[in-house]
Amino acid sequence: QKELDELKRTVSLTALAESQGHKLRQQGRDLVVLCPFHQEKTPSLVISPAKNLYHCFGCGAAGSVVDWMMKTEGFSLPKAVLRLREFAGSAASSSAAALPAPSSPPARQTLTDLDDDGQALLRQVTDWYHRNLLNSPDALAWLEKRGLNHPELVSHFRLGFA
Repeated sequence: QKELDELKRTVSLTALAESQGHKLRQQGRDLVVLCPFHQEKTPSLVISPAKNLYHCFGCGAAGSVVDWMMKTEGFSLPKAVLRLREFAGSAASSSAAALPAPSSPPARQTLTDLDDDGQALLRQVTDWYHRNLLNSPDALAWLEKRGLNHPELVSHFRLGFA
């Protein structure tokens, strides 16, 4: 499981799809491509480089770089892992599969890794919105105007502002 997680994190699905000859097109933050799992005339498969996952809105195929390798090449899990190791080694030498891409947006605060139930990430997001509220005089004035001005209300319920 550790090796699978490592491969999912380090091998770029975008680079793998391009190495297989798929023509990717930028659409917002994601990339779209003709789905290799069913016949279609317009791209319905979306690759999210930030998550390193894919999803086809036409046939429902979805998964990680490991699933992509297994489905596109028809490999078993052990064979797919072996090929991904080889791809990661060759891509590392040419730096084609490096994540994130050099043209990525400016660095943001990194999100906490998900734990089993996602609570760490939820706390981090809640804290961000809560600090945003505390740093916004307009938002605090709006709460007071609505009668939500009990001294412990904002902190107890971790109210936030977007």
